[in-house]
Amino acid sequence: MKSKRELAEQQIALQNRVNAVASINIVTCGNCGSVLLHDRMDSEIECACCKSVMDLSDCPDLWYEGCQNNGEFEEEETYLGNIEGGLANLKVYAIDYGYRIKFYFNDNEQGIADCLDSDHVWRELRARGYKKYFCKAVLGML
Repeated sequence: MKSKRELAEQQIALQNRVNAVASINIVTCGNCGSVLLHDRMDSEIECACCKSVMDLSDCPDLWYEGCQNNGEFEEEETYLGNIEGGLANLKVYAIDYGYRIKFYFNDNEQGIADCLDSDHVWRELRARGYKKYFCKAVLGML
């Protein structure tokens, strides 16, 4: 399953293909928000819904390079808990497609692991050198 960000990147790539092949751009009306198609050679856009006539800069692209970094494409995280061990600790989250583990040392984030299921969590923690009792404690949070 793809993340929201990956799906947004796919939409951007598809829009870029439409722009390149057909010289047509997909935008939203700066007045009413309707989705509009326009020839890239146009100097202004007239909305088919609200009849407003606008400059191209008044109508944002529906998909554009960089929009995948917007907050709406961040993964939803549900905090499940944390385990502290001296200066090192980790926090566990449920996300749309599995689990996210954030590793910290001295309150500084050192890494993030996105895991598909509990077996993946176990393998990730063991690969990072965590003991079995620690891994079992993390699995108890899931």
